[in-house]
Amino acid sequence: SGLPVAFELVSSVPAGIATLSDGVLTVRGAGSVTVRAVQPGAFPFKAAPALTRTIKVNKAPLAVTFASASRLVGRPNPTFTPIY
Repeated sequence: SGLPVAFELVSSVPAGIATLSDGVLTVRGAGSVTVRAVQPGAFPFKAAPALTRTIKVNKAPLAVTFASASRLVGRPNPTFTPIY
């Protein structure tokens, strides 16, 4: 039909992890986001049925290691540098 489709942010758990602006969904953390797409009708086309989808974003595993370090007896401990 060429009619525009509008998107609505229905919910996010936890609240506030997602925003929807100009058709662009931005998710800023792990959780669940529900979005609805709607397309109203205009003669001669009927409105399309609304479509709702839930997107689940899982937490990413965090891996932290440290660069190898050593010290001589009687010397101060070296600085440990984390590597993410």
